[in-house]
Amino acid sequence: MKPGSGAEDDAINLDDEHVAEYLRRNPEFFARFEDLLGDLELAHHAQGATSLIERQVGLLREENASLKTRLELIVRQAQANETLNSKIHILALRLMRATDPRQIAETLESELGQGFNADRARLLLFADPAFLDIEHVPQFLGIGSSLREPFVALIDGGKPVCGILDTAISKVAFDADFDGSAVTMPLCGRVWDGVLIVASNDAHRYTPDMATDFLTYLADVVTLVLDPWVSRPPKS
Repeated sequence: MKPGSGAEDDAINLDDEHVAEYLRRNPEFFARFEDLLGDLELAHHAQGATSLIERQVGLLREENASLKTRLELIVRQAQANETLNSKIHILALRLMRATDPRQIAETLESELGQGFNADRARLLLFADPAFLDIEHVPQFLGIGSSLREPFVALIDGGKPVCGILDTAISKVAFDADFDGSAVTMPLCGRVWDGVLIVASNDAHRYTPDMATDFLTYLADVVTLVLDPWVSRPPKS
């Protein structure tokens, strides 16, 4: 055999990339040469050299810790969702037991404050009431109210919006600028609309990236409960 040829030459010409590619194509290599696992050493930044097996065990432990953290987060979120769903269910039942729109509004404000830890809640209905025999309900602003203007885009969008309130919306809802955060839910009835605003003094409580599935459900419940109390336009 000539010098520089054959298997010896092949080994000399192998570089790191060739070795790495070979091991990728042959993942069973170390199963066939188990004794190498104990001989290989990898440099470790703070603890000197460590065997390949020790490094693999360490990586597996890190991966396991990461998976455990993710699983705990999923479990906590599931528990929070279950709690929220239960609260909305209880609120829906209490709203259905209300005997008039004033009770509906009072129940909303009370339950949202106590059960959902809201600092403020405001119901605004751009509709006319379908009743004459009970005292005035201030939540009915009238179907032609100019106060509806700041909410047009939200109502047309048909989805809850979370975050810092627009100045115009804040002034209509709370008669002043509001520095906290809020969830604004459109109420889209058959011939009317409105909004339900749930606000917190904490500017970071309600953020634009929040999930809104439960909020949409709550808005649908409130809309259905209020619908019988809204005046219908006369048939032509």
